[in-house]
Amino acid sequence: QVVALRQEDGKEAWRSQVSSEVLAPPRAGGDLVVVRSIDGKFTGLDARTGERRWVYSHIVPALSLRGSAPPLVAGNLIIAGLDTGKLLVLSLDKGLPITEKTIAPPRGRTEIERLIDIDSEPKVFDDTLYLAAYRGNVAALNMRDGNLLWTRNLSSYAGLDVDARQVYLSDDTDAVLALDRRNGGTLWKQSELSGRRLSAPAATNDYVVVGDYEGYLHWL
Repeated sequence: QVVALRQEDGKEAWRSQVSSEVLAPPRAGGDLVVVRSIDGKFTGLDARTGERRWVYSHIVPALSLRGSAPPLVAGNLIIAGLDTGKLLVLSLDKGLPITEKTIAPPRGRTEIERLIDIDSEPKVFDDTLYLAAYRGNVAALNMRDGNLLWTRNLSSYAGLDVDARQVYLSDDTDAVLALDRRNGGTLWKQSELSGRRLSAPAATNDYVVVGDYEGYLHWL
């Protein structure tokens, strides 16, 4: 279920049933709330009433990480990474597919070898979209035409953040990297937090902050 609370007093405004469990935070855009459930469905709910306006379904692989990338609402577009290593773009008003692009193709023969997943939220900065895949790639795409600007063979399930100069990434070895926003080149790498199960980085002023599984925050 999805529950909406009124900002002024916290009382329930509406409650809406969706098709299955929801692990990703819903996202609001215009007069809609977009909800992603673990059965591969995106649902557009009326922000005032909770009434279902549209549903889009995609095929979920037999094996994936537990979790879902939150959808990103950008203008009249919904952008989401899928557990197939693909990037999906839908129209916000009707939930119609606009494009689907492979960011990280699966490799190997077994289901485990071919496991690939985009579980972190995409980020947009200056008309460029950045996203990271587990056992896949970090990629930058032009928002205007969808063309791939650069890609790096780096794996992350925690996610990334972006500022005016750099892309910050926690990879699957718990190293924190800074990449050049223009071409993806590595500017620095911090590997001393191995085993801390790091969160996605947050860029703030002159620092990059990551959290760990014990609740500590680390300033870099």
